[in-house]
Amino acid sequence: MANFSKSDMCFNHPWRRAYARCSYCKRPFCYADLVEYHKQQYCLEDLGYAAESRTKNTSTPNRFTYLASILFLASSLMIFYYTYPQLALITSLIGQVGVRQFLRQLTYSSDVIILSLIFAVAGFVSSVTVLSNSGRRFLVSSGILFVMILFFSYEYLSTTSTGTPDYFFYVTIILFLNLLMLVLSRIGFVGRSSEKVLIEQIEWPKIEVF
Repeated sequence: MANFSKSDMCFNHPWRRAYARCSYCKRPFCYADLVEYHKQQYCLEDLGYAAESRTKNTSTPNRFTYLASILFLASSLMIFYYTYPQLALITSLIGQVGVRQFLRQLTYSSDVIILSLIFAVAGFVSSVTVLSNSGRRFLVSSGILFVMILFFSYEYLSTTSTGTPDYFFYVTIILFLNLLMLVLSRIGFVGRSSEKVLIEQIEWPKIEVF
């Protein structure tokens, strides 16, 4: 431990030699006043603060998160299914005229197909990252979903949208259901409570040795 000396005495029990310093408050404590959490020693007073700061950017996947992952995958597969013929034509055209010439001849219809492909790939990636314990990855997946909803909703409502209206409608419905699952996964249905997770992860000292 940083700045720890074997001559240090316990903050709570001055007659005892300190075992280590709390990784949060840096005060010395004997073994009876410390618990191990994620391979760090914390005093009982600051354990809650340490756990809160560690779990602040984490989330626990639950049944709603898994449903959201499935819906991400379903929307991506539907996008691929309906845009595959157009993607094949675009690929063939690029092979004939080259990338630069194709970019010069881009039309609104081509833009929509290319963006749909990008969102389909992003949906595949999000179907995995949304299950991560990382809160940041969860937020990134949620952001991708929000952009997808805006895009496909606009294409469905717009009179200049390409493709079949049913295709945009079905994808939009799936995306809104996906959004609902993500909201439910974060409000009141977060799986195991932080307290239970904390209890499971703490290695409590063996008081009987004292």
